[in-house]
Amino acid sequence: MTGGKQAVTTRLEYTGGEWLPALNRKACGTGDLTLSAIYPLLPQDGNEPAWRDIAMPVDQSGAAEYEAADVLFASTEVGASSASAVLKFNHALHRINIHLKGNIPDDLTIEVKSLAGGRISLEDGTVKADGDAGFVWLKPYRQGSASYSIIILPQATEAFRGEEGLLRLTSGGKSVAYKFDSSAERFNEGMQTTLNLTLKKEEGSEADLEFSNQTCWVYGIKSPAFPGKENVPSIPSWQKEVEDGIWFRYSYENMSIPLPYENQYLTWKEGCGWFDCNKTFKY
Repeated sequence: MTGGKQAVTTRLEYTGGEWLPALNRKACGTGDLTLSAIYPLLPQDGNEPAWRDIAMPVDQSGAAEYEAADVLFASTEVGASSASAVLKFNHALHRINIHLKGNIPDDLTIEVKSLAGGRISLEDGTVKADGDAGFVWLKPYRQGSASYSIIILPQATEAFRGEEGLLRLTSGGKSVAYKFDSSAERFNEGMQTTLNLTLKKEEGSEADLEFSNQTCWVYGIKSPAFPGKENVPSIPSWQKEVEDGIWFRYSYENMSIPLPYENQYLTWKEGCGWFDCNKTFKY
């Protein structure tokens, strides 16, 4: 309860159909006050009485652990003449739902990456993820044969677009990362994200998750690794002799009349094992 310049924090327990102990309306003066609450009970954040620590359960695969991860917050204004109030609780964190279809291996396991800890304000429900706490891999709750849910802290999505991704799917001792590719910049408080993923495998073969959702050279090709578009060397458009077995691009932007496109090439080299490629007479 917050009123005037005073704030009172009380731990309540639901016993015999009511919350105890009863709140003292006058503890915050006789004027208007703000009544807020969180559930479940969380430890105090150091010397700041208005904040509570949140430590995300790493294993949410059980129903009890999954429910315990869901922090609720409620707040309402109480007039000076009011002796009672109704608190409407809302979800303070973010939920990710994962729905799978296609060829789902029997031994498939799923893990979700998230920041490990944060805190929530008792005054307005603001949640702050602690970047210094680092990331952990969380085990989601299996809602059905191919559906999973997990609670994470509200946080920016940028970290989940890199190599480790947002999800890690493992089968047969091999893992593949799912990189978050939505335009959303943040997993917001009190909202949820639903991912619909299709797992595929070739007819007559076992699914090889090591290469799923990646751009790779097929077996038998021995080419130099693609260095990334920003690292492909540029050569003048008039140069015709290029070293064997390297990536390069023509720098059309440096021509007398710059062209708004580019071509990238990989010169042939003995032993590369290429087949069915687009060929030019120049190389």
